[in-house]
Amino acid sequence: MGLFLILLLLPLLLHGCGGRQDTSGAITLGTHKVSVRPRCVTTRINNRFPAGGAIYNLNCGDTAVMIRNEELVINGKSYGRLSEGDAVHIEGGSVFIDGKQIEERAKE
Repeated sequence: MGLFLILLLLPLLLHGCGGRQDTSGAITLGTHKVSVRPRCVTTRINNRFPAGGAIYNLNCGDTAVMIRNEELVINGKSYGRLSEGDAVHIEGGSVFIDGKQIEERAKE
């Protein structure tokens, strides 16, 4: 019985492991696809194009995403510069760019 339960639950446990993120429903900000999990009920997008570069803002629940001149800022913390077409995924306090987890950048 115990072995049966382990075999039954193993696929569920392994499903949570690995670097694959669900980016369905991603929102386009400039050249970037941005997805936030858990999904939000309400989403606000504000894009501005002042002299000197574009500023994209996405508010999704408690998560605030800003891309200003290709610098990624989430909830006031910088995660560095994006390359054209990079996909951004935020889930459970973790940030991924093109599937690779990144850390907050130290302020210079």
